[in-house]
Amino acid sequence: MTLKNIKVDMQAVENMLFFWNMIGEREKVSEIYILTVAETEQYRGIYDTEFDNISVRKVMSALSNREVFRGDNRKESRFWVDNLWMLEDLKYTMDIVAPIKRLHLDDLVPKINENVEGESIYETLNVVFVPFYNQPSLVRNNTLYINFFKALPERGEKQDLLLDGLPIKEYILQQLTELVQEANRSGKGNRVVTPLRNVFY
Repeated sequence: MTLKNIKVDMQAVENMLFFWNMIGEREKVSEIYILTVAETEQYRGIYDTEFDNISVRKVMSALSNREVFRGDNRKESRFWVDNLWMLEDLKYTMDIVAPIKRLHLDDLVPKINENVEGESIYETLNVVFVPFYNQPSLVRNNTLYINFFKALPERGEKQDLLLDGLPIKEYILQQLTELVQEANRSGKGNRVVTPLRNVFY
C-alpha cells in the first residue's frame, strides 16, 4: 500500500488552551476537567513509567490551586515549568497555536512516498500536538507526537514555527519519513499504551 493521508490532531492543545485561559483569568478549574484531560487518548500516547495521568493531574491541580509544585522526577518538574511559561504570556502561546492551526500536511504525502523504498506499511499517519515533557517529539506506531512546548515561533514576518532548529514542516517530513522507513524494516508495531494509574483522594 502507499501512504494516502496525514492527520493533524490538536485536541490536547485545545484542552490545555482552555485550561491556561481559565488560570490566566484566575478561575479555578474543576478536578473533573483535569482528570478528563489527563486521561485523553492524546496524552495517553506519550505516557511512560515516569510521566503519566497522575503526573499531569498533579501539575494541573497545583496550577489551578496556585500551589507550589515539587515533581517526583525531571519530567514532571519540566512539565510544571513549561506550563508556567505558557501562563506568563498567553499572546506568545497563541503565536505558537496560530501556525499549527494553519498547518496542512497533504503535500508531504508524495514526498514521503518518494523517499521510502517500496510501499509504505501505513496508509495513514497521525501528527498529534501535545504539551509534554522535555523532548521535541516521540513516535508510537504510526503516530508522531510533537511537544507543543518545543515549537518556537520564528522571528520575522513569516510567523512560521521552528522545531529542533528546523522549520516545522521540514521537521515533520524528516520524522515521518524515518517512521515509515523503520516500520517497513521492522513491521507494524503493536500500540503499547501505558495503563492509567488509579486516582486516589
